[in-house]
Amino acid sequence: MKLSFPSIGLAVVAALALAVVPSVLAGQNKNATALKRTVTIQNSATLGGSSLEAGQYEAVVELTEPATLVLKRGNKELARVRVMRKDLASQSRYDRVDVRTANDGSREVVAIYFKGAIESFLVADNSGVALVEKP
Repeated sequence: MKLSFPSIGLAVVAALALAVVPSVLAGQNKNATALKRTVTIQNSATLGGSSLEAGQYEAVVELTEPATLVLKRGNKELARVRVMRKDLASQSRYDRVDVRTANDGSREVVAIYFKGAIESFLVADNSGVALVEKP
């Protein structure tokens, strides 16, 4: 069978696509310093004391220690909180923002998941942290 340039070119492109796609789908490069995705919050909620309306946001997880989640709209930073990384049993099937509803009806963002990622990011709970008071 005689191979022509177009068929070899297609084979090279297909091989490159197969090599690149798994890392893109995984959504997380272990050497990356930040993950960026567009996420949707279905209902208004709070995050780190900031009120967020329902809608789309750019979510940036800064992977330096301590890991930090930043939600933005355009160039404006709306919320910044510490997050804890938690391994998942399998890759997340979709981008997701988990919201907890308190007894008083208020909603608070508690976790974020990125499609294809093998870990989630849980908002750090500061309610049990003792505050240092100056004498």
